[in-house]
Amino acid sequence: MIASGRSSRGRSRRRSSIGAKPDRGIWEVRGEPQHFTSSKVFCWVACDRGSRLAELRDDSERAKRWREAADEIKADVLEHGLDKRGVFVQHYGSDALDAALLLLPLMRFLRPTTTASGTPCWRSPTS
Repeated sequence: MIASGRSSRGRSRRRSSIGAKPDRGIWEVRGEPQHFTSSKVFCWVACDRGSRLAELRDDSERAKRWREAADEIKADVLEHGLDKRGVFVQHYGSDALDAALLLLPLMRFLRPTTTASGTPCWRSPTS
């Protein structure tokens, strides 16, 4: 069942604006709010899926708006959510890891066979 345009519209709009704010992350870490990479990715998922729903409903204007928000969030994560090794970190400016980021391929943020830089992370035996 596809969510109604009215309810999915508001949720995706809120997710894209919330994505810019620091929070305490999925693990509710103590201390000051941070820009948690997993939180940003979950906001990306909301905008990405909002865009897909809008496309299914032939609402190209909303699909474009949500796609732009998703693209902005993804670019931010790829710029700030990686350390110098190219590893996704718990929050921006940290070198701590976060198990929630193992879900990135399942959420379709990255392909399972691609690194954050876009290069293949494995080679076939014949190459």
